[in-house]
Amino acid sequence: MERIASEKRKERRRRISDLPEPLLLHILSFLPLKEAVATSLLSKRWRTLWRSLPKLEFDDRSFDSLKFFIQFVDAALHLAHLNSVQMFILDCRHSRLPPDKANIWINILVSHKLTHLELNSLLLVTLPSSIFICNTLRVLKLTMVKVSDLSGVNLPSLEVLRLRVAVVSNFELVRRLLSNCVRLQELELICIVRLVGHRRHSIVSHEHLWHNIARFEHLLSADVPFPANIRLMEAISNVQYLSLRAEDVAYRFDDIPTFPNVIHLQMNKSTNIDWTIVCMLRAFPKLQSLVIFQDERDSDLMEFSTPDVPSCVSSQLKEFALFEFRGSKLELEIVKYIMEHATVLRTVIVGSRSTYESESESESESESETKEKDFEMLKELSSYPRCSANCRLIYDVFRERAEETPPSTLRTLSPGAFAVKIQIRLRHCDRSSAWQSDFIVDSSALFF
Repeated sequence: MERIASEKRKERRRRISDLPEPLLLHILSFLPLKEAVATSLLSKRWRTLWRSLPKLEFDDRSFDSLKFFIQFVDAALHLAHLNSVQMFILDCRHSRLPPDKANIWINILVSHKLTHLELNSLLLVTLPSSIFICNTLRVLKLTMVKVSDLSGVNLPSLEVLRLRVAVVSNFELVRRLLSNCVRLQELELICIVRLVGHRRHSIVSHEHLWHNIARFEHLLSADVPFPANIRLMEAISNVQYLSLRAEDVAYRFDDIPTFPNVIHLQMNKSTNIDWTIVCMLRAFPKLQSLVIFQDERDSDLMEFSTPDVPSCVSSQLKEFALFEFRGSKLELEIVKYIMEHATVLRTVIVGSRSTYESESESESESESETKEKDFEMLKELSSYPRCSANCRLIYDVFRERAEETPPSTLRTLSPGAFAVKIQIRLRHCDRSSAWQSDFIVDSSALFF
């Protein structure tokens, strides 16, 4: 019996080994690189197969020490057939990798026909200028980098550009980079700064940077700081998916251009919601989904008279989400306003870490008292009239920030029904949907 079982195992291995090499490489590409390299021990057929992998992904979390991580990457790059490598991902956010080492590895790869480059670093890495003349690159995602030399830019194939926490010697480098990315479809600019002495200047404070920038005709999604220069906003106004990150509390929405194609808008504010956001929606005539993340800190809310109903609210808006909700009068008024005037609204999500809860109260309040307050807030929200008969209200209580704690307990209301306890997993949107939800029905469901 044991011999028969052994023969069957050998037969299965032979069947896998007989597959065409492109298919085997495709299978190997789904394995962590360490495991893919380990397959070289299976048989002679597998001994050098991993060296032709189209993707090399290195994550320092897979290694016990930085020394072993560096040795593994050095060896892999020495043995790999670099002409086969299309994607290079280097994630070293959990160890203090010497920046010059990352620089060497990147230089090795971009000298070949690389199409996808990702770098996530704990320490600031000065980028080699060779990255910006790699004419085969289609995806470039960089976190914790420094750009000091941009003598030439040749990125005719670039479709995705992400810069997160980037230090530049001058903002002209950013304008020059973007001006040469004519095929760009996705753009993300988060915390782009210039250091002058010990002072940090944000890209949003540079008024004359964007004057000569052309419109991105192929751009579909953008994540940019706000307020931004009017020229930059006009350049990205062709997008369908837009995320605005407020880096300046003294923001103004007066000069925002029209975004005729935006269907999903996410606001990441450094202050809290007020009527200016509702007024701003006039610039988004096709808006179907609006997601607002407020600041965790309390701040004075700006009082304005109730504005006229934007056309997108009355005829297009299907999903509305407000996170870091505190239960203030103005917040309630805006949620009520949306529910009363949105004729095709399907879902309203109100996310609160804990309604009415301050640090001092959280220490003295019992869990039952907190739940009672949350329940009262749910009843308040559920009492608002809904213009759309299909509108569903979800009130979600987070104990930490919504982005960082996806699984959370919530109560949901639908028209005619009251309080079903479920769990929801909120995931950040991609271009195909504003947000997605996985529902897991709790064992105890209450109906009233």
